[in-house]
Amino acid sequence: MRVPGRLRSYDDAGMTLVEIMFALVIATGVLLALALATIAGVRGTLLARQNQLAADMVNQSIEKVRALDFADVSLVTGDTTLSGDTRIVGGKFDPGTGTAETVLYASVGTLNPHITTETRDGTTYSVARYVTQPAGLTTGTRRLTSVVTWTAQGSAHVRTASTFVTATRRGLPLPRFLLQFSSASAQSKGAGTTVSYGLRLKNYGARDAWNITGPAGTWSYVVDTDKDGVLDAGESTAVTDSDSDGKLDTGVVEVNTEVFLLASTTVPSSVGSTYPYAWTFRSVAQPAAASASQSLSGSATVSGTPSATPSATPSVTPSSTPSATPTSTPTPSQSPWPLPLASCAASCTLLTEYLHELPVGNHANNGSNSSTFDTNASLQSTLNNYSVGSSGTAGRYVAVGGALGTETNRDKVADWRKQANARINVVAGQAVATLYVACLAGSGPMTIIVAIGSGVSTALSSFTSRGAGTATLTTCDGSFKPLTVPVTIGAAFTVNKNAYLALRAVVPSTMTSAVRIGYDAVATPSTVVIPQ
Repeated sequence: MRVPGRLRSYDDAGMTLVEIMFALVIATGVLLALALATIAGVRGTLLARQNQLAADMVNQSIEKVRALDFADVSLVTGDTTLSGDTRIVGGKFDPGTGTAETVLYASVGTLNPHITTETRDGTTYSVARYVTQPAGLTTGTRRLTSVVTWTAQGSAHVRTASTFVTATRRGLPLPRFLLQFSSASAQSKGAGTTVSYGLRLKNYGARDAWNITGPAGTWSYVVDTDKDGVLDAGESTAVTDSDSDGKLDTGVVEVNTEVFLLASTTVPSSVGSTYPYAWTFRSVAQPAAASASQSLSGSATVSGTPSATPSATPSVTPSSTPSATPTSTPTPSQSPWPLPLASCAASCTLLTEYLHELPVGNHANNGSNSSTFDTNASLQSTLNNYSVGSSGTAGRYVAVGGALGTETNRDKVADWRKQANARINVVAGQAVATLYVACLAGSGPMTIIVAIGSGVSTALSSFTSRGAGTATLTTCDGSFKPLTVPVTIGAAFTVNKNAYLALRAVVPSTMTSAVRIGYDAVATPSTVVIPQ
């Protein structure tokens, strides 16, 4: 009998070759996807790091420039990287707003070169910085733009940022003030009579007070209530030592305000003699600052015969001020007296506007620069030469014989133009320009003609005078002295948007010396007040 065989089992059978191949394909696809994702992640991380480094460099470059003095925030004409910079076209640069702005240059400065390179983590970055004048903003505001570019993974990348930089003062602001006589500085009085000198101080800086050092002897100091430089009956408010430091002072003087004082004494009895007098006003807040003090020098000549009964000095207790020897050059008086003040026939706004020059630095008087004025009191620490080639000294050179109307010779006229961002309405009244003037030859007297007008452009020929005035320095030499010129505006006029309100100064042909006009500097803060 035959025994049946054992049935065969297929449960432990192996995988076929086809199944193995399919499994390998799937595993390869998964691993490849993981590899690609890993590579993309690494590249993304690297690019993100590069972006962060670029952003840091943008911010660092901006902060470094913001730490500079405002006068140093400009590109430098001698920068060798300017010629290859394709972002600057026709002297203008688009900071990313879609509107190209004028690039600001100076002959010297800190931003040189304006394009530098840095290498970080094996990547080379190009850092470019641009300083432009934003349209419609004052000369005390500039736009700083930083552009960082680099190449990664075959592509160019860029990061850009911009900010406004304004003319601010760090720490305590330096004293800035104008000290003038409001009466004649040289007077002739009879022996034994009273001689009085009007002293005017206007504060252009921060809130401050000024100590007064006057001539030796017995003097009375009172407030000149009507500001006319003359001791009138009833003017008896004594100047005091308001801070109890042992010195007479002006008291606190707010920004853009002024004080008028009268210093009086009895004229000595020596007929025919001339007695020099000097006053020094020194800042209380910063007495050691370079601009802390200014001095005035005057004199009294004794005329006639001694008076039997001396005239009485004001009915206040005489104050004896410490004597001092003046250390500055005497500042001669101008005529007429008292000094004129801006005014208008009806209601108006009287703003003190400062004369400025752009760009900052030395440059030729060729019309490519911008001479303007605005209410920004930011002034340069040093007076620059605005007429290189015409004069080797600081300030604006003005030759003799300029015309107020159709003058085409830039050496014979000093022009300042303020472009109207909106319509400007100038009302009838009296404008006042205070210019710091120095003669190139001789010792004066010197007469300056100043006109207020309007124009449709900055061309010299585009000027319509709306009013003019003259003033004379009795002594004009090589040092800058303030000259206040009243300008009568007989009828109101309008300056339309984008047109120009203009200030023009010339030296008449009757004079024998050219002059320099100092402005846009702490020591020569030339201003104009126009009733609007």
